[in-house]
Amino acid sequence: MFARVLRSRISVTVVAAAALMLLAVAPVQAETLKVLMFGNSLSSGVKRSLTKLFKNSGVRVKVKAKTRNGAELEDHLRSRATAKIIAAKNWDYIVLQEQSAGMLNYRYEFVRQFDDLIRPTGATPLLFMTWRDRGSDLSLYDRLLTDRSGGFLPIAEEIGAPVAPIGWAFRNGVIDDPNIDLWANDGHHSSTAGRYLSAAVLYSVIAQRSPEGLSGERGLGDVECGYLEWLAWETVVGEWNRFQLELAVR
Repeated sequence: MFARVLRSRISVTVVAAAALMLLAVAPVQAETLKVLMFGNSLSSGVKRSLTKLFKNSGVRVKVKAKTRNGAELEDHLRSRATAKIIAAKNWDYIVLQEQSAGMLNYRYEFVRQFDDLIRPTGATPLLFMTWRDRGSDLSLYDRLLTDRSGGFLPIAEEIGAPVAPIGWAFRNGVIDDPNIDLWANDGHHSSTAGRYLSAAVLYSVIAQRSPEGLSGERGLGDVECGYLEWLAWETVVGEWNRFQLELAVR
């Protein structure tokens, strides 16, 4: 049975404040929402789930994914096709997913280069926060809040980009239910549930609304989908923003 205990730790005041700063994204208004994703095997397969969530919510969407096994953002930048595809369509969001080691500070330059390509088109860059391997010490996630020499927050603040806290949602899932199965058999890639959670977090950030009630992932029951949708939204408007607010006042 899936637990739901995170909500009890979040005050109404914090949630209200978090809603005002919901990762600085604009509400979905486009006739057809266009999302482009750059990444590797960690984000492979998320496209289908994200598309289905938007369609189930009544939003027309086009999601295109450029993912290659083991690819870093630097590798995508080396491809001439990258600049062309960014400029080819009026994308609304361009998702950037780095390798599983995370957004190490030497990789900030590649995010800046992507930002230089993205901003002139009017699209919004969106950073895909990856997760740690199954069984990793949860303090590896917590260091994001105190270590300003690396991680997603410093570069996100620098370029004014939102972060999709997918790794943080994995963390919260483990805290809420230690038996949750978000990883594939290799303990590194995501399971079907992990992919759906990733898509639900992306949906929550882009749509600025909860994915709860949009269930429909092949291979998952309605109860499991509902829990993952709740976990995604709770992370985006609750836990993740609460920690950002706490960091801002230190």
